[in-house]
Amino acid sequence: MPFGRIFSASFDRTTEGTLNSAASRVTNAQNKYIYPAPTRDVVLTYRADAQLKRFLIETGFSFRHRECCPGSGDPKKAGPNKTSTEHHYVYLGASYTTPPLAWLNRGSITFNETGQAARHNPAALAGPVSPLDTGKKIWYTDNHFVFILIPINRKYGLTAGLRDSWGALNWYENAPFPYTYAAKYEGTMTKKVNDFLSLTARYTDQRTNRQGAPYVYPNVVHIADLSVLADFHLDFNSFRSH
Repeated sequence: MPFGRIFSASFDRTTEGTLNSAASRVTNAQNKYIYPAPTRDVVLTYRADAQLKRFLIETGFSFRHRECCPGSGDPKKAGPNKTSTEHHYVYLGASYTTPPLAWLNRGSITFNETGQAARHNPAALAGPVSPLDTGKKIWYTDNHFVFILIPINRKYGLTAGLRDSWGALNWYENAPFPYTYAAKYEGTMTKKVNDFLSLTARYTDQRTNRQGAPYVYPNVVHIADLSVLADFHLDFNSFRSH
C-alpha cells in the first residue's frame, strides 16, 4: 500500500514446506544421530518501506509459526515446552542498488545490512547448555546479503539471480541460545509469463551452526533444496473504472 511517492506498507504471509526446513542428520547431546522430518512454516511479516532513489529503508516485525515433524526424532518436539520453534523479532534494514551495469547486461547489484532485536525466553532444559548463552532477554544481531540480478533475455522475460546471505538468519524464542549463524547461497532463474504470472526455479544451499542443547556445540548442518515457484501478482493500480 503506497503512501505518496516514497513510503509504503505491506503485509506478507509466506507458507512453504521447505522454508527454514528441519536439519538433516545431526548429533545430539548423547552423541546419537537424529533424523528430523520436514517442517511446514508460516511466516508473517508486517513492514514499512521508504524508497530514497537507489536506497531502500525497511523496518518491520516478523513472526514464524512452525508445524514441526510430530512423532519424529527431532529434539525440538521431544516433550512439552522443551523448546519453542516460534520466533519473532523487529528489524531495520538498508539496501543500496547500483545503476544498470553494462558488464551485467544492464543488470544490477544490491547490498543489504539488516539489524534485528529479538526476544529470548530460555526454557528449563535438560542436558548441556551452550557456553554462548548469557541469559539475556533481548538479543541484538545483524545479517547481510549481496544480490546480483542479471537479465538473460528481456524479450522473453528471462532473468537470473544470485544471492549470498550470512548472519543470524534463524531464531528460536525458547532455545538455550536464541539464533543460529548461517551462510546461505541462492540461485534463481525466473521467467515472466505475463503481468500476472512468473515462474522461478530456485536452488538453495545453506550451512547453519546450531548452538546449544540438545545439539553438541558446535554442530554445523548442511541443507540443500531445489524448488519451482509460481508467483501471482495482482496490481490494483492497473484497474480502471468505466
